[in-house]
Amino acid sequence: MENRSHALIAGLFTVLLLLAGVLVVLWLSRDDVDLVPYDLVTVDSVQGLTPQADVRYRGLLVGKVDTIGFDPAGSGAMLIRIGVQEGTPMTDALKATVEMKGVTGVAYIDLDDDGQPGQPLASTPQKVARIHMQPGLTERLMNRAGELMDRLQRAGDQVVAILGPENQAALNRALENTADATAQVNSLLQRLGPVVDEAVPMMQGFRDTARNADAAVQQWAGVAAEARSTLQSLSEPGGLLAEATQSVAQIRQATASLVSVVPQFGQAAGNVSEAARSASQAAQQLQRAPQSVLFGPAPVRPGPGEAGFAGFSQP
Repeated sequence: MENRSHALIAGLFTVLLLLAGVLVVLWLSRDDVDLVPYDLVTVDSVQGLTPQADVRYRGLLVGKVDTIGFDPAGSGAMLIRIGVQEGTPMTDALKATVEMKGVTGVAYIDLDDDGQPGQPLASTPQKVARIHMQPGLTERLMNRAGELMDRLQRAGDQVVAILGPENQAALNRALENTADATAQVNSLLQRLGPVVDEAVPMMQGFRDTARNADAAVQQWAGVAAEARSTLQSLSEPGGLLAEATQSVAQIRQATASLVSVVPQFGQAAGNVSEAARSASQAAQQLQRAPQSVLFGPAPVRPGPGEAGFAGFSQP
């Protein structure tokens, strides 16, 4: 009896412990945040989407999926009731899509407005606003799966045609030609080896010549710089060119002064010539009549045609 009572007590304790754990989980998982209801309308597949799935706005968790069902109006569309937190910018520019979490197969609702402004979309439990959903990436891929398969089939047919017997033979010939060309290139490279060995010293000589030419160019650059400096010193104020210009101006001025003095020299030369002629006549007179120094010059007789001419009689 005592063992049975102990087993009963242990079983009751285990049951109570399980109930306490369930209550704790429920208490921790309870959500006191008031969510604003919205209905998402779609005619596409919602595979993988379940109640309590996440609702994300640009990747941020903002709510949960409440229920998934058909439109009571009988249009064949599906209504997905979601609840989002207050303050979420719900506008008429929102796009709702069903997206997958990686490869887990678990779907969630993604809300995005692509940055476009829109009018606020008000919703209440009495009048729930509706948002028309758009196909997600998975849905678009599934819708185009047939087209993709057709393209893959055509690509496979083209590959089979390319790998046909004739094309394979042509490919083998191309590979053989490539191998022959490679062998010829290797032979040419082997023949070019000695030429390259001889060209290396020539390239070294060209390098030395270029270095010498560079040095000569630098020397000429120095000479040109000195010549430029000399010309600058000649042309600057107070230089040789300025002094030469000033000297030429002085010579020009002296020449003008000399030209103005030349007539005076001519007049003085005439006076000197006249005085010389007078002195010569005086010397000749003194030579003919030395007594004229004491007695004065002899009277001059009038000549023919002059007053007092007495004829050619002897004195």
